[in-house]
Amino acid sequence: MSLPIIFDITLGVIFLFLILSLLASELQELLATLLQWRADHLKKSIEILLTGNAEEVSTYQTFIDNLYSSPLMRSLNQEAKGTLPRLFRRVSRNIGALYRSVTGARNVFGNQFSGPSYIPSKTFADALLQQLNVESLTQKISDYTMCRLGEEKLALVEDILKSLRNSVGDDSLLEAEFEGLRQRLRNIRDDFRSNRISLSRSMDLATEQIRLFIDSTEAYLKNNHHCQDIILGRLPYLKQAVQMKKLEPTIGEVMALVLNNRSNLPAELEDAVIQVRSRVSQLPPHLKQNLVILANQAQMRSDGLQDGLRKLEQEVENWFNRSMDRASGVYRRNAKGVAIILGILLAAATNADTFLVVDRLSRDSAIRAAVSESANQLLSQSPQAPTRFREAFPTTGQPLPVPNSPSFGESSFGESSFGTLEPGALPPDTTPISPSAAAPNLQQELADVRDAVDTVLDDIPLPIGWNQRNRLQQFPPNTSLFISIPKRILGWLITGIAISMGSSFWFDLLSKVVRVRNAGTPSFPNDHRVE
Repeated sequence: MSLPIIFDITLGVIFLFLILSLLASELQELLATLLQWRADHLKKSIEILLTGNAEEVSTYQTFIDNLYSSPLMRSLNQEAKGTLPRLFRRVSRNIGALYRSVTGARNVFGNQFSGPSYIPSKTFADALLQQLNVESLTQKISDYTMCRLGEEKLALVEDILKSLRNSVGDDSLLEAEFEGLRQRLRNIRDDFRSNRISLSRSMDLATEQIRLFIDSTEAYLKNNHHCQDIILGRLPYLKQAVQMKKLEPTIGEVMALVLNNRSNLPAELEDAVIQVRSRVSQLPPHLKQNLVILANQAQMRSDGLQDGLRKLEQEVENWFNRSMDRASGVYRRNAKGVAIILGILLAAATNADTFLVVDRLSRDSAIRAAVSESANQLLSQSPQAPTRFREAFPTTGQPLPVPNSPSFGESSFGESSFGTLEPGALPPDTTPISPSAAAPNLQQELADVRDAVDTVLDDIPLPIGWNQRNRLQQFPPNTSLFISIPKRILGWLITGIAISMGSSFWFDLLSKVVRVRNAGTPSFPNDHRVE
């Protein structure tokens, strides 16, 4: 067998795998949309993230469903309006219900029919902490800290002021000035409550106002001989006491206060803490442990309680992203398994036997010539596609990136359909290239490839299908079925595995084989070269 014939046979086999891969990608895309594989996998991954293991999911299902029902999460599950989209959703829901009834799978979305397929890490962190009402509790604790600071330091000043009044015999001494100090401290507290200033800044301002009042009092009474003992003996210690900084509570202490059932709570905080504890009681133990660890990590990098809350949100975001990295690997393996099964079923349904195809191509020069001509025609109609595929995918066979939209579950699997969980559910930096820039062009180029395949298929008598000629060649009368059937099954298995590798892989390989066959330079318009 000469080298050109070997190239032609290889070209024919690759061309067949490309056609079947395109068909398989459409089928898996349809299944992914109807059965909501991405949204389903994302919800299950979050359940494992929160509970630690699949066995405890049912115990804490109410908390997980409530998290998914939060406004931030619901806003991600957008549905198109109109008669046709509603009809499609109804059909999709009925198919999903039928699938669950047949397989015995549970509806992971609870009382809902669908869920988001894309959850940004910040949205997840905000929704989780809002579910626990942590931000409201930290605000109340900060306000309580500010009140205690003002009351304690005002009490010290008022005690000195009483002694001064007794010394001079004037009960109204500095009464207006002291009331002015109270008002200034109330203004500082109001500014803090309205989030105009931080807790640390408000504490510094309150301390400064009290220090200025003490200095003014000392200057006002410095010539009063009745007050000299107090001014010289007690005011220096009062200044030191006032200027001592009160430590802010930390985010780690707040989470420990919530998660540990301490009973000696200040009366001002008791209601708020009890309310948060009632929510925390629904949390899985695994989540409680992780929140304590994340809060301690945030505390080490934070400056104050409010900054600690922001750092805690960042820690939860990083925790979510790390989990989604692992979920991506699981999803990739599951999708690859489905791709292989679907490829084998498609190979059997179309009787795409690799051994039969190779045998027919080696015997029939007309088929080889037709396939060779069609391959050149296909590449001439889509000359840039192989190069664009390689630019997008560092490793051949990776899926087509999907635009980074909040509802990537409603998109297709991509052209190969056997890929990874989209970058929307995982960290955005895992995307090989900018999805918004590359995906629309790649999708259009893939559509061009499909159109070109449809155009050339009519002229190619491919050796697939269950026609009589193929059956006689696969199961000859003088050959035992114990030999023919295993050979056919093996041929379908090879075809199915090849289909699962994706049409981008086969299109790229097809262009390379054509390049070698045509002595290196394909005759593409506009001098486009396939690397």
